[in-house]
Amino acid sequence: MSPLQIVVVIPHQFNLVYSAIGITGVRFTSEDGILLVGDELEILCLPLVGESEFPLGKIILTDLGKRTDLISIDHSLQAIKPPGQEPVYPNYGSTSVECKHESPGNLSSVITGTLEIRILPKTLDGTLDEENSGNPEVTAGSNKKFRCNLVPLDAAESLNGRWKATVWPPGAAVVNELEDGKWVEITPPSAQGYQNQPSSIVVSCNFCTPDADFS
Repeated sequence: MSPLQIVVVIPHQFNLVYSAIGITGVRFTSEDGILLVGDELEILCLPLVGESEFPLGKIILTDLGKRTDLISIDHSLQAIKPPGQEPVYPNYGSTSVECKHESPGNLSSVITGTLEIRILPKTLDGTLDEENSGNPEVTAGSNKKFRCNLVPLDAAESLNGRWKATVWPPGAAVVNELEDGKWVEITPPSAQGYQNQPSSIVVSCNFCTPDADFS
């Protein structure tokens, strides 16, 4: 007679956790997008990989400003490069580049990022009279107006920033923001013009973009 076998079954439920590698975002290899005329640096857009429900797909770069004089897009490398056949960036100015990731067969999983590309002149200086980068002179009683600007004179407008200015001592001159900060003018404190005292006025002009300060 064979021995009796007793089998005890204890029911237990196991939950299988599904973990998939996919795309979690995109990033540019330059955080601020700032370049100099004469630079040859290429800026890439790369996928951020991690646990995600969105499978790896393709990256599409688009120059939103269509500034083919500033940059070109290499779609095979997902890279921002100098324009045309130029070995370096020849011109200064700004444009926005969008990096978009699309997962195959899933249009709802589009992930985008945008980088403002700003190419600065090799030498960048400031001026108040659009002629000299030094300290301008003005006689007492003069009603001459001054304007914060960069040298080269068209650089500020092409870089798409905003101006802020302060005057010391307070009241020695008036700061007027024009076109929502696109320009800043410095004018006399009254119709009588600049006064004898103080003998000098300190004007600080700051040219700023959302992610950089070129003052």
